[in-house]
Amino acid sequence: MGKETDLTPMDSDPERTAAPQEPPARPDAAQSGAPSAESPITEPPADGAVRPSSARGPRMCTVRMLLFVVCLAVAGAVLLTFTLTSAYERRLYTDRLQAQQAIIEELSGEEYSAGRNLQLLDEVVRYYSYYAGSMDAQTMLEAAFKAYVAASGDPYAQYYTLEEYRAIAAENSGDYCGIGVTVVNHILQTESGDYLTFWVQEVYGSSSAMEAGLQVGDHIYAVEQPDGAILTLNETGYEQALAAVRGEEGTTVRLWVLRPLEGGGYEQKTFEVTRRPYESVSVRAKLLEKDATVGI
Repeated sequence: MGKETDLTPMDSDPERTAAPQEPPARPDAAQSGAPSAESPITEPPADGAVRPSSARGPRMCTVRMLLFVVCLAVAGAVLLTFTLTSAYERRLYTDRLQAQQAIIEELSGEEYSAGRNLQLLDEVVRYYSYYAGSMDAQTMLEAAFKAYVAASGDPYAQYYTLEEYRAIAAENSGDYCGIGVTVVNHILQTESGDYLTFWVQEVYGSSSAMEAGLQVGDHIYAVEQPDGAILTLNETGYEQALAAVRGEEGTTVRLWVLRPLEGGGYEQKTFEVTRRPYESVSVRAKLLEKDATVGI
């Protein structure tokens, strides 16, 4: 028989061999927060994309719903305001239209009254003119009087304001306060364009215009306005320019003049003239002793 071999380990303890020892826990697993056997490991997505947390979903829906409600409320308020404003404007326009129609019917009546018609016209302009500026009653009334007389067809009839009448009365009496020239309205044609001018016909000997240097044949084309602006007659017209030349005694006015040259063309000059009283001579006479055709 062969020899039996003992396979029992030399350090064989019955208690130690009864139950096998469990392997020691890895210290790095507890420190690194590795998942335990009770919490399964979630595998990352296959495409590598990061998925947002499902906890943000309800919050985003609430914000969007709030924004929608706010926008809806604003739109409703705008629509309501537009509707109310349109209704008010429509009612106001209807009332004004009915009032205008009543005035038109009254103006087209058979009975004519100049005073009443003028009053109705004033009401229409004042209350139903949307683009009128500042309206002065006296200025509007004088303009209506001027148009009324002009429509008469009489070439010798003209309406004058109080200031205009006083100026005419002073001219008729021979006592003047101004620069001392007689002018006519004229259109001067030059290479650079046409100019509205005061064409000087006479310069009085005792006037400030004579002392300043104005001459017969000069063309006044620009006048300093009361506010200091320099405006041509093309911009103001004859009446406004003439009113700017006239003024109170002792005040000055600047004039821009085109003076004809002997070789053709015009020379531009500027004069500062003081307004003062002067006498005008309506009739001039002189004795022509060497003229044989004069006399009896």
